[in-house]
Amino acid sequence: MVDTRMMADLLVALDGETAVHIILQVLKARPAVAPAIIGYACPGLTYAPARGMMERRCRGVLKTFDRGQGFGYIASPEIEAAFGMDVLVKNEQVGPFEVGEELSFSCALGEGNKPQAFELLTASGLVHPGHGSAGVGAGATAGHAPGSEWADWNNWQPGGSSASNGCAGTADDSDPKRRKLEIEESPIGEFSGIFKSYNESNGFGFIESSALKAQGYTIDVLLHSSQQTGILPGSIVNFTAYKSKEGQLMAKDVKIAPPGTTP
Repeated sequence: MVDTRMMADLLVALDGETAVHIILQVLKARPAVAPAIIGYACPGLTYAPARGMMERRCRGVLKTFDRGQGFGYIASPEIEAAFGMDVLVKNEQVGPFEVGEELSFSCALGEGNKPQAFELLTASGLVHPGHGSAGVGAGATAGHAPGSEWADWNNWQPGGSSASNGCAGTADDSDPKRRKLEIEESPIGEFSGIFKSYNESNGFGFIESSALKAQGYTIDVLLHSSQQTGILPGSIVNFTAYKSKEGQLMAKDVKIAPPGTTP
C-alpha cells in the first residue's frame, strides 16, 4: 500500500521548480483532478490573477435569465466546448442586459467547479449604456471602454474574429463549437510525435515528441479539441508546436505522418 504521507513529505521537501514539474506531470496524467485542485487553491491559497479577468475574455449570448430567481445562463461556444455546459450568470452581474443580447465576459469557476460569468460588457467591449456612470468596473463610463487593458478586445467585431488572446476566436463554419482559440504567441517549429492520449470529455489530449524533449521541453504537447481532427490516439503525427500566451506547450495543424516517420 502506498504511504501517502511519505509521498506528501517528499514533495514538500523538494525545491520549488522540481515540485512544480512533478505536480504538472500528475495533472497531465490525471486532468480530471485539476478542477478540485483549483477549487481548493483559489482563493484558499492564492487569488485569481487579474490577467484572467482582464485579458482572457469570452463572448456569448444571454440565453436565459429569470430576474425573480436571480440567475440565468450565457451560451458560449468556447465555454461549451471546454465544459460541456452554458455559463451561469447572476443578477448582480447581468445588470441591464436582456435575453438575446450578445456580450463579452470574464469566466471563473464557481460552485461545483462550474463556469460562472463576471464583468459583463457589450460585444464590442463597452459598458452597457443601461449601467449609467457606475457600470462594470470602477470609474467606467457608459458607452466607453473601461481602460487600455481592453484594447485588444475592442478590435473584435460581432461575427468576426478578435485580436484578443483570450477565449474569443475565429469561427469554424462547419461547427461553431470548434472555434479555434487565438492563443498563439511563440512558434517553435514543425515536429513529429505520438498522439499519446485524448480525453473527449475534457476536450484535450497530449502528443509525445522525442525531438521536442531533445530541445529541453520535458512535458508533452497539449492538443486542444479545436485542433483534433479525428486522429486516433497511438497514431504518429506531424504538427506545429508553439507556446501559448500562458507558456503552455501546444500543438496545431496536426496531421497523420507519412509511413516511416520517427516520432
